[in-house]
Amino acid sequence: MKTLKDQGFYVEWTGGNCSAWVKKLPTGQYIVITCGSGCDHNFDKDILIGIYDGSEDELMWGNMIDSFEIDLQKEEVE
Repeated sequence: MKTLKDQGFYVEWTGGNCSAWVKKLPTGQYIVITCGSGCDHNFDKDILIGIYDGSEDELMWGNMIDSFEIDLQKEEVE
C-alpha cells in the first residue's frame, strides 16, 4: 500500500503547532489532509480533506473550494 508521502504529499506546518499533509496538483490547486480537528497530520479517528484553488492573492494555498470529513471508525453496513 502506498503512503501519502509515496503519492507526493509533504507535511506542512499550518501555524499554532498544527500540521497537514499537502500536495500541489498540476492544475495549481492544492489537496490538504489533516485530522478532523484540522490541527494534526497524524490521524486515527477522522480526517478532514480540503481542496484549495491556489490563488496567489490569498495566504497559504488560496481559497478553499471544497472540504469533507471521513470518519475512519464508522462501520458501514450494507
